[in-house]
Amino acid sequence: MKTYILASIFTNEEGLEIFKKNNEYQGVNWVSGAPDVKYRKYDNDEEFTSNADTRRENFSKTVWELIYEGGRRYYGDSPKGFNPITNAEKQYQCDVKGIQFLFAEESICVDGIVPGLVVLELFKEEGGNIHVEEDDIYKYLSEEKMIPVGYIIGNSKNDDLKGQMWQHNVKPFVYRLSIVDAFESVPKKNPREYTETEKKDFWRELHYYATGKKPSARIREKWSQEEPAALKTLGEGDWCIYTRSQGICYYAPDINGDNYKNQPICFQGYAESFHLDAIMISILKNSLVSYYLNQIQKYVLEDNRGSIRDVNNKINRMYIMYDMGRTNPRGGQHFIVMEEVEEVLHFGQNLKELMDSAGKIEEISSNQRQEDIAKYALWVAIIMIVPAVVALLNDGTANLEKHSLASFIYYGLFLLFIYIVVYRIHNGRFPNIFKCILSKLCEIVSKSREKVGKLCEKNSSQN
Repeated sequence: MKTYILASIFTNEEGLEIFKKNNEYQGVNWVSGAPDVKYRKYDNDEEFTSNADTRRENFSKTVWELIYEGGRRYYGDSPKGFNPITNAEKQYQCDVKGIQFLFAEESICVDGIVPGLVVLELFKEEGGNIHVEEDDIYKYLSEEKMIPVGYIIGNSKNDDLKGQMWQHNVKPFVYRLSIVDAFESVPKKNPREYTETEKKDFWRELHYYATGKKPSARIREKWSQEEPAALKTLGEGDWCIYTRSQGICYYAPDINGDNYKNQPICFQGYAESFHLDAIMISILKNSLVSYYLNQIQKYVLEDNRGSIRDVNNKINRMYIMYDMGRTNPRGGQHFIVMEEVEEVLHFGQNLKELMDSAGKIEEISSNQRQEDIAKYALWVAIIMIVPAVVALLNDGTANLEKHSLASFIYYGLFLLFIYIVVYRIHNGRFPNIFKCILSKLCEIVSKSREKVGKLCEKNSSQN
C-alpha cells in the first residue's frame, strides 16, 4: 500500500534559487531530479531501476525536460527523516517517507510567482487507507517551512500558506494517489476473474481509496446497471485504475509476490515512477490554467495594459510548451491515465475558458493599439501643421492685406480643438465616433498644410 499526496504550492524567484543551489534548507538537502524507483519484472526476480534517463521514451523531449531538468524537479534527502503529519483532535498520524517538488517553467510566470506542486509519500504503520485533511497538509508545509518563501517563513499559523496562495492567485488543491496490492474484503487476483458480488465489493474499495469516502447510495445503485465510468483496465487486465476528481487508485496485485520478496511487481513500479510523473504534470497544468485565469481577471480589473499584453504572450507560450492541446492518449498507458485525470478535473473545459479569455484580452490589446495609433497620428498632424501656421504668421503683412483677421483666429481655434481632442482621448472620455475618424485627420490636415504652403509661396512671389 502506497499513498502519495499531490498539493499545489508556489514559491518566488528567490526561493527557487535556493532549490537550484541544492544547499540544505531546514535540514533537508534538495536534490535536483527525480528519485530512483526499483521494481522487478512480472514473472521473475530480475530488478530494474527506473530513473529520469530510463523514462526518456515515456514523454516527448520538451515535456521530459519540463519534468526532470532545468531546476524544476527536486526531491528531499534528509538523514534524520521527515516529521510526521499529525492531527491531535482527530487522533491520527502519518509518517512522511519522501517529499518531491515540481515547479513550472520560470520564464512563463508573472509577477515573480512560480506555481508548483509538492508530492508527499505517506505511510501508516497499521496499514489501510490514509486520509489526511487538506488543512493539515498545508499546515504541515507551513510549519515545517519546506517551501522557502520569505513572507511565509516568518509565519507558522494554520492557514498562512493557503492564504498566501489565494493572495497570489494560486488555488490550493490536493489530489491523492493510492497504489494497492490487495484489499482485505476481496481476494487478490486478476480483476477480470471476480464474480458479480466480488466486483461490487472491489469497486467500493477502489472508490474509498481514491476519494477517502464510501460510495453513495446513488453510485451503488448505478453500479447495479453498469460498470463504473471511473474504472479503466490497463494492460491485459492485470491491473487497473479508478479515477475521481479527489484522487486516483491503482490496483496492481502481485500474484506471484509470495515467491519474489525482493522488490514490488513492475505494475506498482510503473505507478510510482513515470505514471506518477504523468499525473504530476497533469495536476500542474490544471493549476497553471487556474492561475492564469485569476491573473487575467486581476489585470483587467486593474486596467494594467502592460501586464495584460505580457500575460497573453506567456499563456500562448505555456500552451505550446506544456502540450496543452493534446489530451488524447498516445504512446503509452500513462497517457491514458493523464487523460482520465484531466477529464475528471475538467481540464479541457478550463483550458477552453482560459484561451477564450486570452482571445478577449487580445481584442482589448488590439483596440488599445488602434487608439494609440490614432493618438500618434493626431500628434503627427499637429507637428505637420505648426510649421505652416508659423510661416503664415511670419508673412504677416502680406497675409493681413489678403486675408482678414478671421484667418488667424481660425488657425488658433483649430489648434485649440486638436488640443482638446488629444486631452480627452488621453483621459478616456472622448466619444467613440470621433475615435473612428481620427485616422482620417492626418490626411485632412496634410491637405490643409499644402494649401497654406501654396498661399505663402504666392504671397512671397507677389512681394
